[in-house]
Amino acid sequence: MSARLQGKRALVTAAAQGIGRATALAFAHEGAEVLATDLNMAGLGSLQAEQANIRTAPLDVTDSQAIRAALDQQPFDIVFNCAGWVHHGSIVECDEAAWRRSFDINVDSMYRVCDPGDDEGAGRIHHQHELGGVEYQGSSSALRVWSQ
Repeated sequence: MSARLQGKRALVTAAAQGIGRATALAFAHEGAEVLATDLNMAGLGSLQAEQANIRTAPLDVTDSQAIRAALDQQPFDIVFNCAGWVHHGSIVECDEAAWRRSFDINVDSMYRVCDPGDDEGAGRIHHQHELGGVEYQGSSSALRVWSQ
């Protein structure tokens, strides 16, 4: 184990699988104390078994109060928001509910996790985004602009 993140505390959203899971494991391997969150508790189940310095908890990134409660548990040096949702299909097949859900998870959650009203935060925040369906590209573009 490297110690590059020794003494640091990290919050990782969408940690049950994929990039979020790999990031939680990498941060823990580097010495960070990690709070790995997701709605998929079954997917989070084995993370604690793999790394002793990972704790898991359910977190809905569309719920401002739940995010606030997670952030209030302790100060985090690193926040890695990996939550994302993609509607599969073309813009013709994407109804308004899917469009709104995409922005709620892919963009609005970033605002909630970042908490721009918190002037005490001095850590690092990373928002993970990729290319996907048309509504995902729209929300991902919004995120890129907002993050700058």
